Order: sequence, then structure tokens, then C-alpha cells
Amino acid sequence: MVNRAANATIKGYFYQFDFAILQLLQAVDEDTSITVEGVEDVDIDDVSNEKYIQCKYYAATDYNHSVIKPAIAAMIVHFKNVGSTKTPLPKYKLYGHYNSGQEKLPERHLITVDFIKTHFLTTTKKEGPAELVHAKNNITDAEILQFAGQLEIDVFAQSYESQFESITKLLTSTIPGATKEDAENLFYPASINNIRALAIEQNQAARETNKKRFLREINNKNLLFSSWLKQYQGAKKYATLVRDKYFKQSAATSIENKARFFIVNLPHNSLNVGNALDLALKFSKKFSNRASSRIRDSDRFCPYLHLANTDEIGHKELKKSLRDSTVLFLDGHDFKGSEFYVDSLLKGPTSHTETRLKLIDELTDLNSTLRAAHRRPIEVFEFYHETPTAGLDLPQAALYAAIKVDSLEDIKEMIR
Repeated sequence: MVNRAANATIKGYFYQFDFAILQLLQAVDEDTSITVEGVEDVDIDDVSNEKYIQCKYYAATDYNHSVIKPAIAAMIVHFKNVGSTKTPLPKYKLYGHYNSGQEKLPERHLITVDFIKTHFLTTTKKEGPAELVHAKNNITDAEILQFAGQLEIDVFAQSYESQFESITKLLTSTIPGATKEDAENLFYPASINNIRALAIEQNQAARETNKKRFLREINNKNLLFSSWLKQYQGAKKYATLVRDKYFKQSAATSIENKARFFIVNLPHNSLNVGNALDLALKFSKKFSNRASSRIRDSDRFCPYLHLANTDEIGHKELKKSLRDSTVLFLDGHDFKGSEFYVDSLLKGPTSHTETRLKLIDELTDLNSTLRAAHRRPIEVFEFYHETPTAGLDLPQAALYAAIKVDSLEDIKEMIR
């Protein structure tokens, strides 16, 4: 027997996820951020203004004021306690799709203080006095009027199918080279997975994303091609192709002076201290300037290394091993227990201090370093096992390559 109530609930969740995707794709500013399941279903911050949106999908339900009453009541309580203290005032929107009955909602200028109090803030009971949200929360008529000016109610929201069509069109037009088939079969499933992953995060800050990050994370066509290429060509040939594309170096020329970041994103148990040290030494040797006293300090460089999924003990053991190997490195921490200082990590090798490696323990510190001024081209290479790092804040001009690997040996083969 079909459980229609459950089906409608599931469809409602997907409708909300699709709505979040649509808001990201429609954003004019790439830095416009949204929070999934924040104050409301979707919170939008476009720098100039905040907007809290409640999204409802009732394809089998007629519109009645009582249907949206709980959402409006929650919004006005938030406005009273939080929103009214902000400058500029945030906007609130209820976006809903209903089977019929939309004509019951009057035009915006007719939604007065009395209308809001009667239809959205008052609940009558069979026994006892009516429940008055405005009285319970000390909300004045002036505050209700102010809230009404910030409130938009749209009961003519797109249908599930129409909204999906809008998304696929925007995906096709936004992602360079994307076809309709790409949008439906690759980018839309990736979008749903991306928003779903945000929605289940416990911390509200972790449920935030922006258009730039979202587009980077869902554009998985190259990742899928890399996976296919590895399967089709075999591990050895795949490693050779990656090396030739990104790391090939003529024996007759020196390696170019660039800010190279290497992210090793392997499962936690893949790196013991011996393997980590061996890999770090290979990165250091391959991607640092050649040893010579005649090289100007401005032409000296060494690679940055971030070992994802490595705990504090693992980082500490690697640093001790590098010291024991007499490899001079920086990690942005100037003294025991100090916070991370980007400027300390940016100090380049000199003729007197031949730094050969720069270690970055935390993703937040990696992002801070990426955003710093390097005065040279930035290249970021991520070797990942399952999925690339979420939340990576790449500079617009940086080259980024996400390279699928199965093991540490794959990486060594690629950079040798």
C-alpha cells in the first residue's frame, strides 16, 4: 500500500533542497552565502541584506491562512528577538506551492497589523482563552507593522517539476561546456548530495556555503573522467598521464618558481609516520628550488603540504621526523602553544635559512594561506581517495587539480 503522506513529506524535502540549489544558482554575487536549515529552511546573506526563507510544498493541499500560521508566527518572534536589532533589517519570505485557494490571501498592501494578528498570531481553543503570540512575546503593533514591511508571502511558488527544469537550465548555462544531459545526470545529483550533506551537519556554521564553493564542489565531470581513465588505462599508465600533465620537468631546466600546495586526502590509517616522512621528503626535493648560493632570495621557494585526516599526534610525529632528518621546515606556529600565523609561514627560503617545506595542519589555516599574497602563480594539487576536500577556499586565479588516487604509492609514482 502506498503511503501518500510519506511520499509527500519526502517530496517536500527534495523541493526544499532544490529551492536551496536554485537560490545559489540565481545569486548574482559568487560570494553570496546561504545556510541550509538555519533560522529558516534557507537563509541568504548577500552582504547588503539578510533574507530568511521558509519553503513549503503542499501540492495536494488548498491554501488557508492556518497552513502558514506557524511559519509566520515563528518569523515574527525571530524578528522581535533578533531581526529588529539588525541594520539593515532582514527580510522574511514564505515561499509555498499549493493545489488551490491562493486567492484567499489578500494583496500585500491589505495585509495589515490586524490581519496578521487575527490570522497568523491568534489561535482559538475550544476551552480557555485564545493563544495570542503577540501578547505572549510582547510584540507591539509598531513592531508588527515593521515586520510586515519586511515580509513577503509568495503562494504561487513553482511546482516540483517546474523548479527542477529551472535548475537544469541554470546548471547548463552556468557551468562552462555543460549539456542538458550533464546537468540532469551529473551536476544535479551532485547538487542534491551537496545540499543534503550540508543539511545534516550539526553545527549551523557548517551548513553554510556560497555560490563559488557550491559550483566548484558539484563540477565533478573531470573527477568522474579521472576515475574512468584510471580504470580504463590502469594505475601505471594513469600515473604517467598525471605526471606528464602536471609534474613533468625537463632535466635541462629548473623547476618554475610557483606557490605549490599539495593536499594529501587519504584515509586516516593510510599514513604512518614513516610513509608521511617519505612523501614529505619527496615533495620537498622535487618542488623546492635547486640548492645554490647564487640564487636570489626572491627566486627561492619550497612546497606547502597539508595532510588531511591526520590528527595532532600524526602532525607532531612528522615534524619530529623531519627535524631528525635535518630538513628545515615552517608550520606557522612561532612558539609552543601559539596560534597559527600566516605571515610566519609565508617567509621564504633565504641564502641563510634554507627552508625546504611548509606544513599546514588545519584546513582553516590552509584557506588563510591560500588567500594570502604570494606574488607568484598559485597551484593546488589535491590527491584524494574518495571525495575532494569540502570547504577549500581557492583563489580565483589559482590552478586546482583534484587527482584520484587509491594509495600512497600512486602519489609517489605521479611525482617521481
